[in-house]
Amino acid sequence: MKIKLLKGALSIAALLLFGLNRVNAQELQFQYDPAGNQTERKFVCVNCSTFPVSLATPDLTQTVNISSEEENTASTKRKLVAYPNPLTETLFLKWSAPNGLYLKTVEVFTTSGVRFFNQSYQKRDSSSELSVSFSRQTPGLYVVRATYSDGQQENVKVIKKQ
Repeated sequence: MKIKLLKGALSIAALLLFGLNRVNAQELQFQYDPAGNQTERKFVCVNCSTFPVSLATPDLTQTVNISSEEENTASTKRKLVAYPNPLTETLFLKWSAPNGLYLKTVEVFTTSGVRFFNQSYQKRDSSSELSVSFSRQTPGLYVVRATYSDGQQENVKVIKKQ
């Protein structure tokens, strides 16, 4: 009987101790344009109090706007460019890799993870352009994955419309 009371008291004490302390957390929220390209990344404070915040508290709302060079292209840090986006029949890819790196593979996946295109390259290949036919693919979202010689991968989302 004493053990059950002791366990009950410990449970209540733990609930009060941990239940009254609010844990503030950050959540990362994204905004996308109609083509599926990320346009905004924002940190939002979750479970934050509504009373005034002291000056020592860091600002947890940081907004980063991402703008593309051209309205109908999608690009990544290593200069992988996919155009037009959205596409109807054929997707064109251009790439460049800095510091002696080269592109090893280009793959295209459906949203369910099925790979329908795969092209491999060797270091001696000088090509930096590729066209991928989407004529047999249904309208929807696709992911182009490029793997470089250092193992880094770049992904670009493209949309096929009718």
